[in-house]
Amino acid sequence: MEGLIKGLAKAAIDALDGGDDEAPRRQRPAEDAEEEGREDRDRSTWAEVVSDKKGGEPEEERRGSRPSRQGEGWERADGRKQQQQQHTSAHGGGQSQYEGDDRRDGGSRLPQQQAPANWRQQQSEAWNAYKRPPSEQEYSEDAGRIHQGLNLEPTREELNSLSEACGRLWELDMNRLVPGKDYRIDCGEGKKVYQKDDMAYGNLFSWLGDDVFTKPTYSRFCALLDNYNPHQGYKEVVTQQEKHEEVAFIEEIARTAPIKYLHQYLVMKGVASQDYDDFKTMLSSLWFNLYGRCGNSSCSSAFEHVFVGEIKGERQGENEVSGFHNWIQFYLEEAKGNVDYKGYIFPRRRGESPDSETQLLTVQFEWHGVLKSVSSSLIGVSPEFELALYTLCFYMGGEDNRVNIGPYTVNVKCYRMVDLLRVYLEDESWERADGRKQQQHGGGQSQHEGDDRRGGGSRLPQQQAPANRRQQQEGEETDDGGWETVGEKKKHGRPQQSEAWNAYKRPPSEQEYSEDAGRIHQGLNLEPTREELNSLSEACSRLWELDMNRLVPGKDYRIDCGEGKKVYQKDDMAYGNLFSWLGDDVFTKPTYSRFYVLLDNYNPHQGYKEVVTQQEKHEEVAFIEEIARTVPIKYLHQYLVMKGVASQDYDDFKTMLSSLWFNLYGRCGNSSCSSAFEHVFVGEIKGERQGENEVSGFHNWIQFYLEEAKGNVDYKGYIFPRRRGESPDSETQLLTVQFEWHGVLKSVSSSLIGVSPEFELALYTLCFYIGGEDNRVNIGPYTVNVKCYRMGNNKIGSAFPIAEN
Repeated sequence: MEGLIKGLAKAAIDALDGGDDEAPRRQRPAEDAEEEGREDRDRSTWAEVVSDKKGGEPEEERRGSRPSRQGEGWERADGRKQQQQQHTSAHGGGQSQYEGDDRRDGGSRLPQQQAPANWRQQQSEAWNAYKRPPSEQEYSEDAGRIHQGLNLEPTREELNSLSEACGRLWELDMNRLVPGKDYRIDCGEGKKVYQKDDMAYGNLFSWLGDDVFTKPTYSRFCALLDNYNPHQGYKEVVTQQEKHEEVAFIEEIARTAPIKYLHQYLVMKGVASQDYDDFKTMLSSLWFNLYGRCGNSSCSSAFEHVFVGEIKGERQGENEVSGFHNWIQFYLEEAKGNVDYKGYIFPRRRGESPDSETQLLTVQFEWHGVLKSVSSSLIGVSPEFELALYTLCFYMGGEDNRVNIGPYTVNVKCYRMVDLLRVYLEDESWERADGRKQQQHGGGQSQHEGDDRRGGGSRLPQQQAPANRRQQQEGEETDDGGWETVGEKKKHGRPQQSEAWNAYKRPPSEQEYSEDAGRIHQGLNLEPTREELNSLSEACSRLWELDMNRLVPGKDYRIDCGEGKKVYQKDDMAYGNLFSWLGDDVFTKPTYSRFYVLLDNYNPHQGYKEVVTQQEKHEEVAFIEEIARTVPIKYLHQYLVMKGVASQDYDDFKTMLSSLWFNLYGRCGNSSCSSAFEHVFVGEIKGERQGENEVSGFHNWIQFYLEEAKGNVDYKGYIFPRRRGESPDSETQLLTVQFEWHGVLKSVSSSLIGVSPEFELALYTLCFYIGGEDNRVNIGPYTVNVKCYRMGNNKIGSAFPIAEN
């Protein structure tokens, strides 16, 4: 899942029940000022915890002060503010205080950081132990052994609701501190974000229990805080000792309940490997791998930005704090006099002021004389909980994740590091660009001139893979870092491809497939319930729940629906593409990849006889074999067996699926010119011989994305829903649209967006065998009518969803 994503950008918590009236703003580097919307957020990556109680500008921030373990005298204050060091400017500045300190790769260092007495007395032996190679260190006992009988398997409700999962994480945080017992805070007076007066007469933290830093995950977390240069833009150098500390921290938290729950959740969602060592490596890469900001490489990481903080703008003379959303770092820096607490930000709801028991707090402070106008943090939570929470939202959520954690309703903001332009603009033939429409080639006919024909019908232009996918499948890299355009066409127009595609050409018995879902998700019950057997709607809803390969809007892809219209209106109401981007790893998913290779096996013009080569037959059989290993298809099989429709023999069932979807039949008086797969998923252009072209079928979002990316589809806008005021947005996963394909209009077409190939095939197969022409069912949040037309008694003529609500 690395690909385009270079790191956790901003994991910011927005409490929905509090805050100021001002709308949040994000600041961008000057050189990116002209970029709009998506790139603004993607390129300025930050992980900030911003309380929606806040009222403020969730400004981009970066600060990173790291505690140096060699200091003296952590005078932790008696609740009164400590005198700032003399060289710290009262007006911010932030530069003079670093004069004379040693620099790291050209960047100035913070003053020597000193540990508080309660911790420093115990630290010597612990720190020396943490310097050793991870395999030589001692760790806590595994939570599974300590808390025997503790159930860490996610429930169905949690798998279907990110909020429920986050709520469970809160319950599993056994290392969370207790306000008043383990620490005490004094929130002082409140203020608006724009107010700069100091409304706090003492420190935020008045005391912290002596035993807090004896907790292993807390202690190892603190050992990481001095591993970074806090100034944004200076290259980080990771020593072997620091690498040991990172690995040992991951090893320690991996033994806790929140991380074990996170692992099981991601495994059941098909995101993480079942192998726990692979999972730990995934966590380490996500949080500690270095990436660039503001044009500088290897100068930041997710851990540094979110937990440590960074100071940006030093080179431009306008310092600003970015990141810094961890209470432990706040406490340590405040105890040393580096943080000056300025007061809390007024909640949105009047009368709901924070107190000493509050564990979600939005504040204003200065760090080394540099102001942070608004910042939100969870107080007293354990390091493992925070890391698990943000990781879960990163992989399973989007940019906004409105969830319940404990007594708080929050929005966990999660921004990503994405370089979309480089990926999508390298190959001009694939210029999918920045959401703007490409120039069409004019009409549906002229663009095919010169292409070889199949069975007498004109072919679509040469199909080429998008850069993000071809990069994984092609072998040659150009001098400028781009990827060579695809070579000569094969007989039916597919580009020559490298190892992955060559493997798909082999006989199915010689190919490699994914591990069976039954082994990956041991204990997952796939037997239909009595309610599901008695209700097609319940069964379809269960299929939706079992679609573990479904993509997440905002995380795996982004759509821009544009403006709406009536079916009869022909004006273009969309000023850009429907799909603005798709995650780099989508086509590495085996069922998506094998689905993709089937899309160029057909002549799109209805009425011309299809010729199926041996290679294409291999691709069909291999696709069925791959999806047969997934949860939705296994559930479909059990359902049809219990209904007496399918054989209990799984090989016979796969043959039945293959025949249903790939056997050729005739349309419009022509034999062997179509199939269920071609019509439903690929689409057909009919009426060419009568001079009245029309698009038929074409109800799959992957085909839409690919054809739009090549400029073959021109998105015209969405069709108004039946209920007024219910317009689709970027989160919508059932969409009715109007578009042109190769210059031929499709006035209205409905598709499910982001669902997996196995889910769609299972859904339509289930409705075909168990339902009728109209099948009003619930799938996820949608009430739909799955239309299922037949060709004779045993063939699917068409299948597609229509929104009912």
